[in-house]
Amino acid sequence: ITEEREQEQLMKLQTEQLKGLGQIKDRIFAIIGHDLRKAAIAFRGITKKVNYLLRKEDYHTLNQLGISIEQEAFALSKLTDNLLNWALSQKNILPHHPEAVELADLVNSTLEIFKKLSEQKGIQLLSHIPAGLYVYADRNALHTIIRNLLDNAIKYTPNNGRVEVVGNEEEQIVHIQVRDTGVGMTADKLKGIFLLKQNKSEKGTAGEKGTGLGLHLIHELVELNEGKVEVESELGKGTSFKLVLPSANLKKVS
Repeated sequence: ITEEREQEQLMKLQTEQLKGLGQIKDRIFAIIGHDLRKAAIAFRGITKKVNYLLRKEDYHTLNQLGISIEQEAFALSKLTDNLLNWALSQKNILPHHPEAVELADLVNSTLEIFKKLSEQKGIQLLSHIPAGLYVYADRNALHTIIRNLLDNAIKYTPNNGRVEVVGNEEEQIVHIQVRDTGVGMTADKLKGIFLLKQNKSEKGTAGEKGTGLGLHLIHELVELNEGKVEVESELGKGTSFKLVLPSANLKKVS
C-alpha cells in the first residue's frame, strides 16, 4: 500500500510538472506570436513614412519617429536575446563557463546600453561598486541578469527618478542590489514574480512593453550560477532586487 501511495504521489507530481511546463511553453509561443509580430509590424512602411516627412519638412515628427524606431529595435533585440537564452536553458545546452568577472567593468558596460534610454526619461544611472570586486559566474549569464534588472528598473521608474547598482563582498559572497525609485509593487504582485504567466507584466511609466520573460530568465540564470535572487518593493517608493553570488575568492579557496 505504501509503494502504491508513493507511486501515486510521484505520478501526481510528474503530472503537475508537465502541466507547468505546458503552460510555460504556451506563454512562450504567445510571446513569439504576439510580441515579436507586433514589433515586426512596427517596422513596416518606415521608408515611406520617412520620405513623406522629409518632403513635408516635418523634422519634429521625424525625430519622434526615430526615437520610436530605436525603442522598438531595442525591445525587439532584448526579447530575441531572452527567448534564445530561455530556449537554450530548457534544453540544457546554454553555454556555461564560470570565471572570475570584475563586477564594476561589467555593470558599467551594461549601463552604457541604457544611457540614451535613461536620458530620455531623465533618470540617473548610478553605480556603487568597488574596483577589484570579482564574481565567479558565467560572464554572458551575468550580463543578461544585470541587463534585464536594469531594463526592468528603468521601465518602472518615472521621469527624473534614480536607478542604482550597489555591490559588496561579505565572507566570500558577493551581494548585488539593483534598486530604483519607481512605482513599486504590492505584496500580491510580488508573489510569483519570477514565474512566467499570462498577464503578469504591466506597461512601464512611459508605456514601455514587457513580457515577464526577463524576470523568469533572471531566476533561472541566477540558480544556474549557484546564486539566489530576492526582491523587496513598496508601492510608490521603489523596488530592490538583491542578488547573492559566489565570490571569485571563494572559488580560489575551494
